Amino acid sequence: MVINLIGLCGSGKSALSRKLAKYYKLPILTIGQFRKDARKYNRCKKRPDGWGKFQQESQDWLKLYYRAANLRWDNFIISTSGLNKRLQFLLDSTLSYPVNIKLICNKEILSKRLSQRGKIRNTWAYCYQGYEEFNKGLSKNLKDVFAEIVIDTGKLNIEESFKKAVKEIERLKDSYEKCRELFGN
Repeated sequence: MVINLIGLCGSGKSALSRKLAKYYKLPILTIGQFRKDARKYNRCKKRPDGWGKFQQESQDWLKLYYRAANLRWDNFIISTSGLNKRLQFLLDSTLSYPVNIKLICNKEILSKRLSQRGKIRNTWAYCYQGYEEFNKGLSKNLKDVFAEIVIDTGKLNIEESFKKAVKEIERLKDSYEKCRELFGN
């Protein structure tokens, strides 16, 4: 099973992915970890044309693909914004049909949650200056992203979100199994 958690910064992806990982005993893959490692070791060389950041972003995604390949393209949780085109390649490579969960939340709650985080010192890839700017620039795009399960984390606490996610995942797993029985692998 592959669980694809998507949402804007502050929507609760990390918290929910940790609870789901513990429940289903699955590892979590997140592009953010590779980005943090790259910043930590200053591997991103500055170039006037901006290519260094783009190159580093591509390398980070390759590391994520490699990690998924080591897991045999199955049995993991991936947690991203859901807006990077490289994600679709990864999901198309998985051996099982991914369960897509979109976490939504209103702007005010997202802003409050983000204010509790530390400031980002570096410019993100593609010119975003931080969490707030990323959310502002891409919130409209997230509305168009497909997901079988949508959870409003502004209306539900983490425990309620977790219970809803598990209930819906189990429902989808049952229907996917029935399809496999009818149509074969």
